Amino acid sequence: MRFYNREREKEIINNLCKLTEEHAHMLVLMGRRRVGKTRLIKDIAGGNYFFMDKKSSSLLLKEFSGSLGTSLGTFVPEFANWDDFIRYLFEYSKQQRIVVVFDEFQNFKYVEPSMFSILQKHWDACSSSSKILLVFIGSYVGLMKKIFTDEKEPLYGRITARIDLKPLKYTFTRQICLDLGIDDEQSIVNLYVTFGGIPRYYQLIEEYGAVCFERLYDKILV
Repeated sequence: MRFYNREREKEIINNLCKLTEEHAHMLVLMGRRRVGKTRLIKDIAGGNYFFMDKKSSSLLLKEFSGSLGTSLGTFVPEFANWDDFIRYLFEYSKQQRIVVVFDEFQNFKYVEPSMFSILQKHWDACSSSSKILLVFIGSYVGLMKKIFTDEKEPLYGRITARIDLKPLKYTFTRQICLDLGIDDEQSIVNLYVTFGGIPRYYQLIEEYGAVCFERLYDKILV
């Protein structure tokens, strides 16, 4: 399913990618689950993607080390700690522009709270000489805001841009339905009342061809 009403967000991301050719930038992307944050970043910016699961810190670091080597297409050491991992990203980006995406970034608070201070240290030291776009995606908006807007937090004042991704308005969900071949106005209203403006649900309708509520409940609401 194509993007609907995300032109402003796409423009912001594209501009940041271009600006990163000069020096580092930091984008925070927030919004409720299934609103389309991850797909927006992956489709527009691509990059090295890391999902911040609630695993042990050591296991997650090992997974990220392997994933980074694969995405960069080069040998990457298995890092001993998170400080080495972040240092490598900044050092690498001094020669080559890269995009690094941390999804569900707020989970570092539970898995590795020191990450915020580590990022602050390397950002302050290397952002002017590195060509890296750091993207932090989060579904828990309150916690994400605290991490980046609380004066007591290490990353306060560091972000370059912030996107609060909202659910689509009725006008756009109606157009999605029409594009999917659902042209009965009452059915469109019923879908919006049930699923709101969350793109993922309409994508599932497209994938499963589910136009009656019984099948929608089976595929989405269980």
